[in-house]
Amino acid sequence: MAKQATRAPDRYANRNAPPPIGHGWVAFAGCYLMLAGLLNLIWGVTALSKKDYFHESGLLWASLDTWGGLAVIVAVVQLVAGGLLFARKLGGVLMQLPQYVVFKPSSFAYLEWAREQLSDHHMLVEFRHRSWLEPEVAAKTLSFLESIDATYVMVDAPRTDARNVAPTVIAQTGDEAYLRLHGRNAATWNRRGGSASERFDYLYSDDELREWVEPLRELEQRAETVWVMFNNNGRSVDTVTGGEIAQAPVNALTMQELLAQHTAAR
Repeated sequence: MAKQATRAPDRYANRNAPPPIGHGWVAFAGCYLMLAGLLNLIWGVTALSKKDYFHESGLLWASLDTWGGLAVIVAVVQLVAGGLLFARKLGGVLMQLPQYVVFKPSSFAYLEWAREQLSDHHMLVEFRHRSWLEPEVAAKTLSFLESIDATYVMVDAPRTDARNVAPTVIAQTGDEAYLRLHGRNAATWNRRGGSASERFDYLYSDDELREWVEPLRELEQRAETVWVMFNNNGRSVDTVTGGEIAQAPVNALTMQELLAQHTAAR
C-alpha cells in the first residue's frame, strides 16, 4: 500500500459528504438514461397492446410480444439506473484506461483532470498497460492515486509479459480495496481478430481462486470494504453434469465458499 501521498487530497471534494441532487454531468447522464427508458417503455407497451402499429413480418427470431416484453424490461432498468444517477446514488466510476494510456506525465495530467470532473464521486482506476506497475514505478503510481483520492483496481489476468497485461500488484490506495478477475486465457488475450468475449473466456480452477483467499483476508483487515468482481464472461461445460455453466457466477460462488472455509479454519 502506498504510504506517502504526493499531493494533498483535500483539493478534491469530500466524496463522503452528501452531494447535491440533480447537479453536474452525472445528473445529466441520469436524465438522458431516464429519457431513453421512457421511450423504450412507450415502444414496449405499444408493441404489446397495439400490434397494428407495427409490421411483425420484419422481426428477427422472435414475435412482437417478445420484443415488446424485452423493451419494457430494458426500460425499467434504464429508468431505475437513471433515477439512481440523478439522485447521486452512484457507488463509483470505474476508469478502465486502455492499453495506449501508458506511464507518462500527460497520463498523470489526464487522471487529475478526470478526477476533477468527477467532483465528489468515487473514482476507481484500472490500468491496462504494465508500464504503470513495473517494480521501479509502482510505488509512484500508487502514491499518485492516493493523492487524488482514487481507488487502485487490482487485476488478475494472464500471467504473461505482454505490455497490454497489467501485472498483479496487491495494494490499496484508500478506504476500499477492489479486485477484478479477467481470467487467465493467455491463448486468446492477444489473438488477432479475436473478440472481447474470447479474451475473457476462462473458468478459474479452485486452486487459482484459492491464491486470492489470504490476500483478500489481509486486505479486509485494513480496508472498510473489499470488492471482488469477476469479468470472465463466457460459458464452460460442467464436468459433473455435462451442461453449460456461466463462468463468473460459478467462480464467484466458489470464492465465497473458499473465503468462508478460511474463516472457519482460523
